[in-house]
Amino acid sequence: MCNEQETILKSHVQLYWNILTSLTSLLELQDPIAQWRVEASMASLLRLPEGMVYNSEGLPVFLKFLGKITNFNSYSSSSFSAMTNYLPIQTDEFLNWKLKNKDIIIKTIRDR
Repeated sequence: MCNEQETILKSHVQLYWNILTSLTSLLELQDPIAQWRVEASMASLLRLPEGMVYNSEGLPVFLKFLGKITNFNSYSSSSFSAMTNYLPIQTDEFLNWKLKNKDIIIKTIRDR
């Protein structure tokens, strides 16, 4: 698996749509390594905002995506509600991860 964090950090914000759509598909994939994939990917992604200091356009997009897939929406802007293609991920593996990491997710979204 490629390093999601590095891919997003090095990409132009206009490419995020493709990257985040692919990432969502990977997080929803049901196979024997689904739990590992969710835990490893999301651990990396939760550290992502720390590295986005110089990517002022990308940070809000990423945080909106994170809020959508975890269903911890903290944005009320029209651009956030326009991200209708990203729905909360409902796989057992993702829901278990989300339950274990609820506080970190909320802090990541709200502190930025």
